[in-house]
Amino acid sequence: MKDLSAFDLQKLNSMTKYPSILTYHELGNKGMLQNSLTEGNSFNGKEVIVTEKVDGTNGRIVAYKGDYMIGSREDILYAKGDRVINPTLGIVDTLKPLAERLSIGWSEDLYVVYSEVYGGNVTSASKQYTNNKQWSFRVFDLCKIASELIESLMNMERNNIASWRDHGGQYFEDDLGLQYFINNYNVERVPYLTLMDGEDIPKSLKKTYDFLKFFSKSKATINSESGKSEGIVVRTQDRSLIRKIRFEDYERTEKRGGF
Repeated sequence: MKDLSAFDLQKLNSMTKYPSILTYHELGNKGMLQNSLTEGNSFNGKEVIVTEKVDGTNGRIVAYKGDYMIGSREDILYAKGDRVINPTLGIVDTLKPLAERLSIGWSEDLYVVYSEVYGGNVTSASKQYTNNKQWSFRVFDLCKIASELIESLMNMERNNIASWRDHGGQYFEDDLGLQYFINNYNVERVPYLTLMDGEDIPKSLKKTYDFLKFFSKSKATINSESGKSEGIVVRTQDRSLIRKIRFEDYERTEKRGGF
């Protein structure tokens, strides 16, 4: 395939969507957290990276053979040369300068850069980051779909592509690969907070909430000095285990007597 225009757009959209990050504790009825870890997985025995979870909207850049598309979490919004135009939530305008740079010099593989687009008026939390509705973005993941996989994926039914994606079919760069990209393109990643032993991540609801409070102040502010973070994301170096820990989930559970 010579460029992205040769792809079935719906299949391309499905194969490049970002998989959901599970909560650290199980979610029960009415958003109440349970005092059990999701899928029973702890970080014991693993070195983990803690990054800030920025409250915005997911934006992705799909780059392939000098071409690119920009999408939200669910939809493709724009293609190079104004082939698709949907300026939803300011994502296109915010990511387009980087997308133009990415369309130069990429390999035969297809790359997807995932970012949190925030500020502006994208969520009610935008005021935590900016006092004049300025937009920004932070990169949080980089996926590569090898050239030899592309044709086989395009020959799949869409539901099979979704299953491939949701069961770990996408290849994500490890932390070193992501940092190399960040340095090479001089862009900002979601704030890197600490590297720690996974055994030090608490397992009970209350202790996890107390741990989370150490990261309450956002390091992703654009032009505001005292914004609150949405929470944190904890992942292993190779991204084999990744979980989100959000203030709103623990605050809601505490308020309703969950711990």
